[in-house]
Amino acid sequence: MPKNTGPKASWSDKEVEELVLYLHNHCSTAGNGGSFTDSTFNAVAEHLVLYLKSGPQKTGKMVKAKWTAVCTPSPPCATTVIQIL
Repeated sequence: MPKNTGPKASWSDKEVEELVLYLHNHCSTAGNGGSFTDSTFNAVAEHLVLYLKSGPQKTGKMVKAKWTAVCTPSPPCATTVIQIL
């Protein structure tokens, strides 16, 4: 039986854009391995409240999952942000 993971996040194009821009502006927090910390994803979630149009408020876990999907296959932070922009 599937585990209840809570409400699903719906992402507008603006929210995805803001996610990428926020991480681009905070890319130095990713460290040498290119991985952001949970506290960075939580900060992005707080930032995205301004752009929420529908669905539940984003959590750090939702933001991390979206970033992982955007980055597939997982290149380092700076490479991903430059390719997306």
